[in-house]
Amino acid sequence: MKEDKFVSSVMGSAVYARENIQTVTIVVLVIIAIIAAGVIWSTSRESKSDNAINKLGFAQIAYKLENYQEAKDTLLSLANNYPTSDAAKTGFFLLGHLYFATGQPDSAVLYWEKFITGENLDTDMIAAAKAGLAGIISNNREYAKAGEEFEKIYGDFPDYFDRENFLWLAAHNYQAAGQTDKAKELFQKYIDDYGDSPKALNVRLILAELAAK
Repeated sequence: MKEDKFVSSVMGSAVYARENIQTVTIVVLVIIAIIAAGVIWSTSRESKSDNAINKLGFAQIAYKLENYQEAKDTLLSLANNYPTSDAAKTGFFLLGHLYFATGQPDSAVLYWEKFITGENLDTDMIAAAKAGLAGIISNNREYAKAGEEFEKIYGDFPDYFDRENFLWLAAHNYQAAGQTDKAKELFQKYIDDYGDSPKALNVRLILAELAAK
């Protein structure tokens, strides 16, 4: 997948958890957003009269062409003019992503919460939206609360395609909050469950550092 221009790789040190929440969460959201909007755009070709679906399709095209302001404006028009439509529900999700990626967390929270509280059946998108909200909490340096949120998402969505990242982010946030025992517990769980993951070596190093303190 082409790298999203919103995403910057920011592997840091003392604020490792906070920085990686933006990178990892945005990547996850971009993947889900492209899949979700792409599916609905294909449906629009069968329903040309449905203005709401067409607007969502146009927003997706603008997004793929990197016309992010046009994508946002189209999604806002969709949200304002067809707020109860199925297309608008997906539009809320995408607006949350766009606002998060452009550094407007309050607006991201508004639209992700609209999406989550609606009648949505796509559990992957719900999980991604909740992860975005947890990422905002972490970016506000409320690490303990963010750790709790990521841990809950990990438990609530066992079939999520990238579930291991929720556990990884939960552990890092507990570590950033100074809850070392809880961080150790989750890092060890990560090794037990995802020992072959590319992140596993890094997690083993972190566990060794924590054990030496």
